[in-house]
Amino acid sequence: MCTHAVLIAARDLVALLVRQELLNGIRLLWIGDVPVAYAFPGRVGITAEYQLGKGYSVMGNVYGDQLTGVPSELITFFNTPKTRFHIGLSNSNLSHGIGFNVVYKWQDKINWEGTFGTGDIPAFGTLDAQVSYNFAKQKILLKLGGTNITNHYYRSAFGNPYIGALYYASIGYNVF
Repeated sequence: MCTHAVLIAARDLVALLVRQELLNGIRLLWIGDVPVAYAFPGRVGITAEYQLGKGYSVMGNVYGDQLTGVPSELITFFNTPKTRFHIGLSNSNLSHGIGFNVVYKWQDKINWEGTFGTGDIPAFGTLDAQVSYNFAKQKILLKLGGTNITNHYYRSAFGNPYIGALYYASIGYNVF
């Protein structure tokens, strides 16, 4: 199985011929005669959401990716944590138009491989939260929230800057 595609670097407008092959059940990506990456279909995930009553909803998911049978000389650039999960609780109308949503996210450590560098990215978790108020008569929904509200700095890739909290406000009109 061989397919061809052309990659164009926007800055230089340089075209490279790339071929993709299936070798011993492993999908390899080649640039010229060098294997540079592959994707192995070893992905598993489970998601569930349950309505608790009185408007409460609990959700969660766990998923992961793992590579096996990879030749030792192949640099994979896989850069995907083995395990990730989310768990959350929400209620869009807790009382008198007030709602909320809270989600905890966690991902396993990664051995990051790239052309820029290689290194370990530690496991990390973040807490996201949002409160909302529904002005029903005016058909307006106001939301205040944040991602990583504990402001615990983390990196998601080798060489990337550390990420802290992000807070936001939104106003929606006629969203019902």
